[in-house]
Amino acid sequence: MSQDPTIPFTGQACQSCGASIDGKDRVHFSYGATGSRERLYARVCQFSNSGSCINQGCDLQNIKPVDCFGTGNLNRQEYEKLQEKLTPKAA
Repeated sequence: MSQDPTIPFTGQACQSCGASIDGKDRVHFSYGATGSRERLYARVCQFSNSGSCINQGCDLQNIKPVDCFGTGNLNRQEYEKLQEKLTPKAA
């Protein structure tokens, strides 16, 4: 995992997926470019059954189509369906 030496590491490293979150809320994935908490959720956390997820500050309303794998060309209706799926249901 590459860490930008100019950004302080907060000590948050996920034991499940290997991602870490730095002091500026940038996610350093175990492989590839940095991203947001929302991208981490869209690509990893939603599929995890681990109780040790470090991505508690994720705003599901801010997830964009490009945050998800293979969804860069979603139309508006498909995007809205994705948002419905990702939005937690009220109890």
